[in-house]
Amino acid sequence: MPSKAIYRVRNWRTYNQSLINRGNVTVWFTPEAIKGWQSHKKVEGRGRPEEFSDAAIECCLTLGSLFHLALRGTQGFIEGMIQLLNLDIEAPHYTLLCKRAGDLKIDLNALPTTGRLDVVIDSTGLKIYGEGEWHVRTHGKSKRRGWRKLHLAINRATHEIVGLELTDHRTHDCEAIDAVLPNQPLGDVCADGAYDNEKSYDAVTRRQGTPYIPPRSGACKTKNPSLAMARRNHTVQACWAIGRDAWKQGTPYHQRSLAETAMLRFKKIRGCQLASRKTANQVTEARIKAQILNRMTHFGMPESYKVS
Repeated sequence: MPSKAIYRVRNWRTYNQSLINRGNVTVWFTPEAIKGWQSHKKVEGRGRPEEFSDAAIECCLTLGSLFHLALRGTQGFIEGMIQLLNLDIEAPHYTLLCKRAGDLKIDLNALPTTGRLDVVIDSTGLKIYGEGEWHVRTHGKSKRRGWRKLHLAINRATHEIVGLELTDHRTHDCEAIDAVLPNQPLGDVCADGAYDNEKSYDAVTRRQGTPYIPPRSGACKTKNPSLAMARRNHTVQACWAIGRDAWKQGTPYHQRSLAETAMLRFKKIRGCQLASRKTANQVTEARIKAQILNRMTHFGMPESYKVS
């Protein structure tokens, strides 16, 4: 059998420091967050004005997600940080964190790009309730297990998450592609066969991108195609001429594996499930986890080379 390829990291010193910085609280609890802690937003109508800014709520939820804390634990952690730093601010109550979470607009914090953006897209499942893997392995599938479907768009060059959509588990991948793709000119867009349909080609073409999606086995060309489906006809024709495997090797399609790598990083580092029960809060939780992953990417990524 052929020997397994071995890769070594060439920037170990900087990458090692980036791994250390992931747990450095001062990196996440910044002076900017403290300065903007109080809310200056005027509330229309009756009711108590907001005491904490959206940035304060986001900071608390980010720290809670970073260290895998429940809302009560997050409140206690923030109170401890404020006491240690001797700050003249208060920690939001855990019930307030829950109420405000669904209204937050979370930026994924991806670095700005120039020119066309090459992306890879795919989806995975995140558990929201139900028995664990051991119970399923022992007693079989349960009807009580609930899931959400996480759709991701990954920057091929930087490994950042540039698009995210959270749907129920019954939503087909192509139904979410318009929401997950960033609204900017795209370059190559790589996806698997689940996106082989008109909706996917239209979404990519409207953003001036070039789709690399393998057609299904036995696929036929479309008669009187639109501009988007004309590109699919070209792909189908190429697969007829040289075969699907040769087409994949001759195109950037295999870069799609970067999406699988990103999902593995998301689940290994940020977890395989969502703690929130409300849909709006689940979306915020997923976007905060993606934002954390992007910030960790900015700290530093390994630069590897093949040894054998």
